[in-house]
Amino acid sequence: NQFFYFYCGEGVYVYQIFSVYITDATDKETYKFTYDTDKEYADYIEYVAGKSRYPTGVSVDASDEIMTLSTCYDDKTARIIVHAKRLK
Repeated sequence: NQFFYFYCGEGVYVYQIFSVYITDATDKETYKFTYDTDKEYADYIEYVAGKSRYPTGVSVDASDEIMTLSTCYDDKTARIIVHAKRLK
């Protein structure tokens, strides 16, 4: 499924997955969450979208809000990463 729902006090948000990959827990680029410019944010989105193991066909740009999910995988240092954009 390419969608998931995030429930919080403000309401329910729908997210569409655009990237799924496995990485090392020390991958600093994956866990970067602050950006000084829109270009830096766009470069980050391009980086994580490019790492996806599955083609999603979902377009994402610097105007999108994204959520990153991370969980353990296989050994103590690997992580499965899921990036999704919030649908308006």
